[in-house]
Amino acid sequence: MYLKHGYAKVLIGVGQGKKLYDKRETLKRKEQDREMARAMKVR
Repeated sequence: MYLKHGYAKVLIGVGQGKKLYDKRETLKRKEQDREMARAMKVR
């Protein structure tokens, strides 16, 4: 929301969700990060 010439204007946008292959990649990265954190914790 912003003001312009005494009027309040609102910018509306529509977003799209992740595709299935993006979700798989994200889950793999999260799992790898968890495993690394566990390994570092043990040391």
